Amino acid sequence: MNAGRDASWPRVVAASLAAWCVVLLLHGLATWADQLRRGNAGTLGGVLADYAPAYLPWFVFSAALLHVFLRRADRLADPDWVARAFALSATVFYLPQVGYQVALSMAGAGVPWSAFGERLMRWPAVYWLIDAGLLGLTFAAIHAAVATGESRLAEDRRRRAEALNLELRLELERHRLHALRGQLEPHFLFNALNAIAGLVRGDDRALALRALQQLSHLLRAALAASDRDWVPLGDELDFVRDYAALQQLRHGDRLALSITGEDAESRAADCPPLLLQPLVENAIRHDLECHLEASEIQLAIRHAGGRIELEVTNALRPGVAPNPGLGLGLQATRDRLRLLYGDAAACVAEAKDGRFTVTLRWPASRPEARPA
Repeated sequence: MNAGRDASWPRVVAASLAAWCVVLLLHGLATWADQLRRGNAGTLGGVLADYAPAYLPWFVFSAALLHVFLRRADRLADPDWVARAFALSATVFYLPQVGYQVALSMAGAGVPWSAFGERLMRWPAVYWLIDAGLLGLTFAAIHAAVATGESRLAEDRRRRAEALNLELRLELERHRLHALRGQLEPHFLFNALNAIAGLVRGDDRALALRALQQLSHLLRAALAASDRDWVPLGDELDFVRDYAALQQLRHGDRLALSITGEDAESRAADCPPLLLQPLVENAIRHDLECHLEASEIQLAIRHAGGRIELEVTNALRPGVAPNPGLGLGLQATRDRLRLLYGDAAACVAEAKDGRFTVTLRWPASRPEARPA
């Protein structure tokens, strides 16, 4: 049953009854007006009472047909199904309805029932044509009414889908802005600036100048990436390298970054901008900032079957107090991938082989069918 339309019997009966009451009233008014012009003293109520039994089968037929059309509204655009429905209506309703009208005329004229066959054979051709025309008109009117209603419902569904699509695009923009804010959080900027300030106080001005140039380049790259929907994965890897180089101002040789599996094909793959930096920052925050030992952050890239798989790992230190955090970076990454790729992408975090690993998987080509 089509869930978009109400095919319950009370509503169907009420709609059919209202329609045929209007037809009965119009027919009765026309007949009563003719009687008045001829000088007959009949009443409108009497005329309606005489005509009402003749419309009873039409009311039942239209109610049943409306109920069927509402339940099978998905078939109304199928010409074969509509033709079969009309043929069935003509067979099941038209002939019995003519017999009913013949019986009514016999009852009104006091003709014995034994004459039914003869009366049916002599039934005027014009009455047959009127009933056939009324059948076709009723069938077409109900079909048109239900089909029009379904078309409007489909249009409403389309508009709701467009509105939902716009909401999803807006939500995606909110996630993108939230991700950018998270990637350029004040603690990162403060740490970088404090490291540069220490270089200045240590009179290592050449290194301080280089650090300022790195920070300026990093910020320009982040702001430029935030205005783009997609970037090559190679640009993301270069951004991560620059970010790690800036962080080395604070951590020195304790911080090492290695990238494996990088080649021309993987560097050309499409990637959401600023996707990897939060994962590297997360590794620094929950590894290097929790102890004084050296640590290596490893990025491993695999490109096969039109998909990219990238792992970001850092060492786990048993007995080291964890750095408090809400895990918003990982959740924001999951949300971005879900909004961009749906089920075609994934972000999985797990501890294995003494290291904390975040694995990202996504198609190497941008999803053209999804809103950017």
